[in-house]
Amino acid sequence: MTSSTVPSPPPGTARVGWRILAPLVLVTASGPVSMQMFLPALPAMRMDLTVSAATAQMTISLALLTFGVSMLLWGPLSDRYGRRPPLIVGVMLFMIGNVICAVAPTIEVLIAGRIINALGGAAGMVLTRAMVRDREDPAHVAAAMSLLTIGQVVPPMLSPAVGGLLTEAFGWRMNFIVLVCIGAAAALLVLRLPETHHGRGAASGGIASLLGGFGRLVRIRRFNGFALFGAAAAAAYFAFLAGAPLIAVGTLNMSPSTYGVAFVVISLSFMGGNMISARMSPRLGVERMMLSGGVLSLIGAVVGLGLAVGGVWTPVALFAPAMAVAFGNGLSLNNAQAGAMAVDGRFAGAAAGLSGFLQMAVGALAAQVVGLTYDGTPLPMTLAMTLASIIAVSVYALVKVSK
Repeated sequence: MTSSTVPSPPPGTARVGWRILAPLVLVTASGPVSMQMFLPALPAMRMDLTVSAATAQMTISLALLTFGVSMLLWGPLSDRYGRRPPLIVGVMLFMIGNVICAVAPTIEVLIAGRIINALGGAAGMVLTRAMVRDREDPAHVAAAMSLLTIGQVVPPMLSPAVGGLLTEAFGWRMNFIVLVCIGAAAALLVLRLPETHHGRGAASGGIASLLGGFGRLVRIRRFNGFALFGAAAAAAYFAFLAGAPLIAVGTLNMSPSTYGVAFVVISLSFMGGNMISARMSPRLGVERMMLSGGVLSLIGAVVGLGLAVGGVWTPVALFAPAMAVAFGNGLSLNNAQAGAMAVDGRFAGAAAGLSGFLQMAVGALAAQVVGLTYDGTPLPMTLAMTLASIIAVSVYALVKVSK
């Protein structure tokens, strides 16, 4: 059935059935999974290709940066050309990038593959939500979006454990072979999806309009406060994301699979913070939740730094403070995003894109700094997490004074 023959459902009923929603959940999950699954394999890849920690971290930092930049572009492209063609291109790029990574003979080729992989993965994150908004009855949008969020959170939560097991059993390249298979399954499903956006002729100026929105937002002090808080808070997490595999496997002699299983507690902490945020934010407000999460993350980061300085280098000392940072991020990041989008309702979409990009870009910078300063100890990572958390709490003042 083509997009032109898909019947419109009666008003008041959900328009997105499982025939459409199931492929969208898989596509949404593919990008975050590709980011997380590779983490336990990072030390093995570094040894196999004989590269420095800083060079190895570029497979993370440049992928994150590409992911963030791409999220700014896929939306306007889909407004102009429809959702389905860009989504097909994105899934194909995801597959091509992972094929390149699986056969990469050098670190340069591997980095190129990771960039292509991230470019395609970002399309899934952006366009699946747009397709749900296009076809879903307004009364059911939140429920459908929640299923996409499950696809964004649960598979990435488990993927480090899977990546660690695959690395131990078959080597680090097997992670990318599995991702190619995931991409192939997503491609087969996406090819069967109908087009959902039929008013694209009027969106030819989408990119120019989006850039105009960015220009307006960066001149608003309150927006900068929300966006920069979110970027700094996320940077503390990305610093851990970059440094923890090197420390756990290289210094603490944890196996890749053990590290992957241990990382689940970090994901659960973040999910727990999100669940409490969903309940408490309407009662306490965006700014109180931001401050609570920021302070909790700062406490966790300072404790981690203190343990590192004191020579307490154990798995518990590595993961327990990071759980507090992740829980704090769960409390604060969604609120910071919501605050940024509420500054000027005319540019809510641009605010979401720009604040999301800043989180990825600053996170990529934090990951690369950890790689450049890595010395076999937890000190550079915990120091980066602490500095990022201090900046986040300090930037909160921008929000308060600009009311």
